[in-house]
Amino acid sequence: MSIRPILVVEDNPMDLDLMFQALQEHSVANPIAACRDGEEALQYIQAHRVADDPAVPILVLLDLRLPKVDGIDVLRQARSDAVWSQVPFVVMTTSRENTDIEAAYRLGRTLTAEGQHAAAVEWHLTAAYLAESSRWGRHALLEAGRSLTALQRTKEALVVYRKLMPKAFVRGANRAVLAAPPSIRVADPEDRVMQAEAAYGIAEILAGVGDQEAALDMYLTAAHLTAGTRAEDRALVGAIRSFVTMGDRASAELIYRRLQDSADRDPAVLAEARKNLGRRGNTAEQGGGSALPRGVLE
Repeated sequence: MSIRPILVVEDNPMDLDLMFQALQEHSVANPIAACRDGEEALQYIQAHRVADDPAVPILVLLDLRLPKVDGIDVLRQARSDAVWSQVPFVVMTTSRENTDIEAAYRLGRTLTAEGQHAAAVEWHLTAAYLAESSRWGRHALLEAGRSLTALQRTKEALVVYRKLMPKAFVRGANRAVLAAPPSIRVADPEDRVMQAEAAYGIAEILAGVGDQEAALDMYLTAAHLTAGTRAEDRALVGAIRSFVTMGDRASAELIYRRLQDSADRDPAVLAEARKNLGRRGNTAEQGGGSALPRGVLE
């Protein structure tokens, strides 16, 4: 059985030589194939589109900045092919240009919409690596977390989501949101939205594995960051669910009353909140009941 090659797509001869040397020094047994521009890479892909073709590489090392056809277009076309979509790509670039970062992010979004979450993660993390602190980099981290969650790679998703969270939001710090929001300020409204989405994503993962206390802190963090919006409603409903599961029905009812007090609250949100209040948590299992009128929960 022949050993499948590693395909290197790199236009800089010096970088190509250095890559060859590095692979040889690490005693990589796979043969090395090389394409020196994006057009040549596409020709290679078109020539080897059968799964059992020994020239289909085991790995592609792809430069993002290529002449003739750029690396993003090469990967986009590779991902649309049934055989090449299964080949792992490692992106290599020193570019920090916003156009490249935005292109990587938008390609990730396209792949997500097509349900290709594994490929989407590659591109979102590429964009985040190029400029983690930029607007596009932060958006890319959020989308990477969502795709990782969809792939049930929840440990990795938690790591990615937490990169978006301010250090001030720590476990146990946010119960005060029930009475008054914590004295933490996030100046940029866009950052608040992304941090709230990350907090909600963390909460959903933690609730799913049964860590309701930690999930609750994240639901309340998300609610604080999105106060007065529909996203706050979603987070508060999650908090009700966690409180009920923990057996703290009094706190769950306090949040429910907060939802009721808003004149423009979506009726569907209140219905979901009532549904969660009606669930049996630890207290209910031990014979505890609700302090709300019976009709509220029906």
